[in-house]
Amino acid sequence: MSEFLLATFRHTPPAVWGGLAAIVALGANQLRTRQVSAQRVVLVPVLLAAYSLWAACAAFWHAGPALLLACWAVGFALGWGANRVLALPRGVTVVGDGFRVEGSVVPLLLMLSVFAGRYVNGVALALDPARAARPGYVMVATLVFALPAGIYAARGRRTWAARRIPVAALPA
Repeated sequence: MSEFLLATFRHTPPAVWGGLAAIVALGANQLRTRQVSAQRVVLVPVLLAAYSLWAACAAFWHAGPALLLACWAVGFALGWGANRVLALPRGVTVVGDGFRVEGSVVPLLLMLSVFAGRYVNGVALALDPARAARPGYVMVATLVFALPAGIYAARGRRTWAARRIPVAALPA
């Protein structure tokens, strides 16, 4: 098994590792309390959702757009619903036209989950390209792509809602 992993890592293009380094750097920045602009609160979840949907479409469009889009929407909705339980982010205060957000490991984990999902899917499809046409595989992979995007979008909504309602008063 370790030989397989080593071979997989050796055949991974350097740009993928550069992308991982960028993700870790961006996520590590969110471990500390920081000021976030209102534009960023909206833009980052939109970009993550667009990237997630693009990744699913690029990998599975030929398996059927209806199946792909339905599974992506379900995964996004599950992520959104999961954040009702997680109630993230915590510790948001309005500061001028932006927000002060307490540091958290969650954004890093969400970004790493998107990377891991894409990486594992890429390896799986490289080993067996026919997987991309199997409805069961398409459904699971698309859900995995969409779930973090839904959580991140719900985090953005919850942050934005701090303008109107104290975060402590938001439903869980």
